[in-house]
Amino acid sequence: MRDKNFVILEGVVGEGIKKGKTVEGRKYITFVLCIDTYFKPLHDSTESEHHMTYIRLFCFDKNQVQYLERCKIRRGQRVSVFGRLQSSAHDIKGQHVIDVSVVVRDISVFKNSDDYVYTDEEVAAMDAKKEERRRKKAEGNTKQ
Repeated sequence: MRDKNFVILEGVVGEGIKKGKTVEGRKYITFVLCIDTYFKPLHDSTESEHHMTYIRLFCFDKNQVQYLERCKIRRGQRVSVFGRLQSSAHDIKGQHVIDVSVVVRDISVFKNSDDYVYTDEEVAAMDAKKEERRRKKAEGNTKQ
């Protein structure tokens, strides 16, 4: 039986949002996802400890990259991610390091802390408003 390699994560977009192109010319977006973790150090403890987990995400899917560009992904936004784990090993200053990241298959950007997800219609409406502002600005520049 084949093992299943998929993860579902929810967290906040952290620093390091980068857009680029692969050697083959495919667009991608990468950023860090910050996940809050609360746990009790001891079974009978009444206090819980807070820990932040940081995971690098890579988005290569053309539709998902366009979606993130239209939503203007930025630090602090809450997102939900479906993807697969990937690891790579490096030697840094004599230390063997293993990086774990997630390759995104599907992502949803929440509108606010109420966990409201942008629909395709809302993204299209945002694009239309942006295009209208651009057009008005261009018309204003040509009149001068």
